[in-house]
Amino acid sequence: MRVILTGLPYFAKKISQQLAEFDPKNHYIALNSSALIMDKLKFFFLIFFSQTYYIHGGAVNASKTLDLALLLNKKIIMNWAGTDVLKATEIVKAGLANPKYIKNIQHYCVAPWLKEELAEIGIDATILDVTALDTKPKVAASITKDFTILTYIGKGREVFYGIESITDLAVKMPNITIRIAGIDDYPDLPKNITTLGWVDMQAEFENCNLFIRNAQHDGMPFTVIEALSHAKHVIFNQKFEHTQYINNDTELLKKVTTLVKKHQNQQLVPNIKGQEYVIGRFNNKKILTNLVDIFNMSVRNV
Repeated sequence: MRVILTGLPYFAKKISQQLAEFDPKNHYIALNSSALIMDKLKFFFLIFFSQTYYIHGGAVNASKTLDLALLLNKKIIMNWAGTDVLKATEIVKAGLANPKYIKNIQHYCVAPWLKEELAEIGIDATILDVTALDTKPKVAASITKDFTILTYIGKGREVFYGIESITDLAVKMPNITIRIAGIDDYPDLPKNITTLGWVDMQAEFENCNLFIRNAQHDGMPFTVIEALSHAKHVIFNQKFEHTQYINNDTELLKKVTTLVKKHQNQQLVPNIKGQEYVIGRFNNKKILTNLVDIFNMSVRNV
């Protein structure tokens, strides 16, 4: 079996590498067909000799690769990841969606809140976990001496990723250290915020007590899963097992304050239940076995 993987380049490449190592009997080829001309040419050749086309990310119109795959009656698996749902919603509401993309493709998504959003535009998606933890579970992390918060902010999309909430938190809690991965700098940050740029996230997870994820829209962030795998506490603006849910800055401040007080009173313990949960749900073998099973299904597009 030959499977072509496209979509978000980083994830398509990572998933294909994991699958190639896990399932060497079959062929997994990652292509950045949206940006690289050579990869686009490779796609238009290889699709004739492939059984399955997997896209990490969703689309509802204007895709030549999808048009050809549909014409050739290939099995197409579209896994919706996050902001792609927002774009699709706008396209559907504008009446510009291709109905074949909605009806003749197997739709999956990475989180239950995305499933609900997709249902509102007529897409029936099944939840599919694709975030596979690469290594064996970490030993339960200890609580660091100083209470440190870690978060991730995408460069160039700082407001979308919640920089204003993090800045506000830092101002109200000046004695707490906040470390931001993903950006090198940002105007007028409080002194208790350190920007890290691109760093070894494993080391950062080991040296924090709390990870905060507060983007305006989200899928199932790998950073949340990684933080839990290190037995860290997580505050998340989506409802997910063994994380603390918030939907505004007031709740964020309240929950951080509670954790800080526990830490000061030496009552804060590692998030073992969260660690056990993600290890059981997102372990490499389970995720990849499920993906291979889906690829091997004999269902074809009609």
